[in-house]
Amino acid sequence: MSGMGASVDTPRESCAFWATQSLLMKTILDMWQSRTLKKSNSSITRKCKILNSPDFEKYKQLLQNRGELPRGEFTSGEDSLVVKFDVQQIINYQLKEYPVTPCLLFDAKNNLKQYFRPSSLLSLMWFQFFRYVTGQQKIKQCPICSEWYDVSEDSSKTRWNHRCTKCANRLRVQKTSVKKRYLSGLSAGEIINSTKKTDPDTIKEWIQEFEVEKNTINN
Repeated sequence: MSGMGASVDTPRESCAFWATQSLLMKTILDMWQSRTLKKSNSSITRKCKILNSPDFEKYKQLLQNRGELPRGEFTSGEDSLVVKFDVQQIINYQLKEYPVTPCLLFDAKNNLKQYFRPSSLLSLMWFQFFRYVTGQQKIKQCPICSEWYDVSEDSSKTRWNHRCTKCANRLRVQKTSVKKRYLSGLSAGEIINSTKKTDPDTIKEWIQEFEVEKNTINN
């Protein structure tokens, strides 16, 4: 490197590389979110056979000693455990490839606080995924605009969809409209069919609230 005009060569990932990473994240996210579903899956069945094979026994014992393998034997009836194992192994590998370093930093009041410093954008993404799987980070989607929000710090009394400021007022208007339809005697199914732009699960929550209010007034 010489002179003022010298440049620093930094690694750059190709679009194909990012496409592969995105596909991998989406795949294991789908696996994690559907882990409780009892579905026949040939890849899971094959994984069960591999984990229970004699050739895998020594490595399996090592993983169990380190807490990296669920206790007991895998069978075809333990699909969720095999999915957990797959997700765990992939995330652990990615965190080694793209590490996050714990460090102490000063906050606004000059107190030392624990922080985690990612080494790259990929390390940040995999670390967020790690926190999501372990329940340390909670993310929910706005039922109107589909934007995602971190609600880890929200109290139980705060409705998470109020985090989406651009939709909060619109949501209140829709809730009022749903309440009018509920009070007019429409069924939950009729209300959902006539309210196209609101998530059905959100409408069901509102109807439950309205029923509680109605029962309270009647009593």
